[in-house]
Amino acid sequence: MFKIRSIVFKYWKINILLCIAVYIAYRIAIFDITQQGEGLSATILNWLNILLNLGFSLLFLVLTLVCTTSVLLNMIESVRKSLVLSWLSFSGLPIIFLVIMIIDRLTNGHHTGVMAKAFYVAIAYPCITTLLFFRFNAVCHSRYNS
Repeated sequence: MFKIRSIVFKYWKINILLCIAVYIAYRIAIFDITQQGEGLSATILNWLNILLNLGFSLLFLVLTLVCTTSVLLNMIESVRKSLVLSWLSFSGLPIIFLVIMIIDRLTNGHHTGVMAKAFYVAIAYPCITTLLFFRFNAVCHSRYNS
C-alpha cells in the first residue's frame, strides 16, 4: 500500500508540474504588449486588457489545479484497478471542461484572442494527461505483476 501511495503522489506531483508548464505556455501565448493608440484612455484600456488576461490565466490555473486533485483517487484500489475509472481520474475533469468550452464555442460563435488560445490549451491538456495515465498504468501493473 505504501508503494502505491508513493507512486500516486509521484504522478500527482508530475501532474502539478505539467499544470504549471501548461499555465506558463498559456501565459506566453496570450502575452500581448502592443498598445492600441496613445494617451490616458489607451493606457487605461491596455492595463484593463492586461488585468483581464491575467484573470483568465489565473482562472485557467485554478481549474487545472482542481483537475490534478482527482489523480489522488487512484489511492482507492477499486479506482486504480479499473482502467476506465483510473483514466477518468487523470483526464475526466479536463475533458469535462473541454466539452463545456466546445458547447460554449458552438453556442456563442467563434471566439478570438484569449478564449481561443485557452481552447487550444484545453485540447492539449487532456491529451497530455492521457499519456501520463498510460505511463502510470504501466508502472502500477508492473508493480502488481511482480
